[in-house]
This record gives sequence, structure tokens and C-alpha cells, in this order.
Amino acid sequence: MSSSNVNKVPDVDIDPKGVFKYILIKVHDPADDSTSKNIVRGYGRCPYHADIFEEVENKELSPKELEGECLGGGRIKHDDANKTINVYGYSQVSKCWNIFSPKKV
Repeated sequence: MSSSNVNKVPDVDIDPKGVFKYILIKVHDPADDSTSKNIVRGYGRCPYHADIFEEVENKELSPKELEGECLGGGRIKHDDANKTINVYGYSQVSKCWNIFSPKKV
């Protein structure tokens, strides 16, 4: 599998509005660990951080033969219409709000 598949995974996919959990995932190609990147995912439909990871793994990573590692998570309060976002909290895994810039989201 080409490392370009890693680059085909969108950097951010979060709900446009609401308060919900998010996770930061390191994505890599197991056949070529030289290319990786961090992605952010957050969905109100997922009550737990692990649910988000499972959805991403099944729908985005496995079909492209990629793997992911959850680096942590927290909560996001997002209002796309008013261009506001508040990243806070932590998951049972770890805090990661200081690992990525909210400007990325």
C-alpha cells in the first residue's frame, strides 16, 4: 500500500455543531512506517472515545490497509455557523488538547 493512502485521510472530521467527544489518532501504513500523520475525529453520535476510534478504524483506515493509534482525546464545543470552537477535557486514555492546535480544526 502506498504512503499516499495516509495522505488521503482527511486531517479533521468533526460534527459542525454541538458538544461532543473527540480523539487524536496517529495514522500510518504498517507496510511503510516512514509516513504518518495525526488526525482529529469527533462525533456526537459516539458516546465514548473508543466508539469514535472503532468507527474510524472500520470506515476509514481498514479499507485503505492503514492502522491508527489513539493518542488521546477530550471534548469539543463547536459552532461552525458562528466560527467558534472550544477544545477541552480529556479521555480515559490521556489529555491531548495540548498536542494539536485548535487552528487545525
